[in-house]
Amino acid sequence: MKISKEFRVGLLAVISISILYLGFNFLKGIDFLSPNNTYYAVYQNIDGLNVSNPVMINGFSVGRVSEIEILQGRDNQLLVSLDISNDQVLGARTRAVIKSDLLGTKAIHLDSIQSGAPLQDGDTLMAKLDKGFTETLSKSALPVVDRLEVTLQNLNTILANLANNEDSINEIIGNFKATSSNLAKGTSKLDGLSKQLDNLLTQLNDPEEGLGALMSKMNEVADSVNQLELEAMLTATRNTVEELGTTLQLINEGEGSMGLLLKDEGLYNKMNQTMEDLDKLFIDMKENPGRYIHFSVFGKKDKGSKKSTEPSDASQE
Repeated sequence: MKISKEFRVGLLAVISISILYLGFNFLKGIDFLSPNNTYYAVYQNIDGLNVSNPVMINGFSVGRVSEIEILQGRDNQLLVSLDISNDQVLGARTRAVIKSDLLGTKAIHLDSIQSGAPLQDGDTLMAKLDKGFTETLSKSALPVVDRLEVTLQNLNTILANLANNEDSINEIIGNFKATSSNLAKGTSKLDGLSKQLDNLLTQLNDPEEGLGALMSKMNEVADSVNQLELEAMLTATRNTVEELGTTLQLINEGEGSMGLLLKDEGLYNKMNQTMEDLDKLFIDMKENPGRYIHFSVFGKKDKGSKKSTEPSDASQE
């Protein structure tokens, strides 16, 4: 069977168009070789989301937006179809959140995919529109803009006051110039004082007549004084030790009161006997105080006169 040239051209055209269609859809994220499940999400606003934008889980692409439809019977809500690989099991509480990056590229991020019972092909996900970066930035910038506006108003007020007080400003500038002149004069005096201080420091740093030489001399004097004091102390200590040795020698030889007390055994025994007698006397005084102390409230009577009167009374009877 002979194939005509027209058939060959038509077949080549069909194959080329098919390859072009498949390649175009592959570049858009459509994979005809892997099976997908279709889920739906309903939004009030998709904030510029387009068909073929990716569907991601934790930053990894698992599908794409396959279709966007306006629901006119439901207050113009937007029905978004999501083609997601059937390898991903989504729970009933999975949320389809529309987010955008710094460049404004939109994508749908799936959150809480393991929560709830597993969804089937054709089920509807919970939809949420995340605040875009530009919206967040604008809300953060609004207070700054308001403060900047208030600052500009205050600056305009200050400039207006400066314009109305030009004479006072000129006076302040004149005072500032006078102050600068006085400071310049004071600076010249400070320069003179600085030179004098330099001269003084030079003299102090002189190795022959400066502070170092003076400290050396003072150290020599202090060393001499310390030497003299040390010699005097050693001499006094030596004399004291010699006198103590002499005293101990005399005591050992039995000379003097201390030597006699230590060497004379008879003296020691007499002193010991005297202490025992005193001890007995004190004990007797404590037990019989009447023998040693006489005391009367009406005064002391004459015992001899009493004895002389007693016989006469007896004779009279």
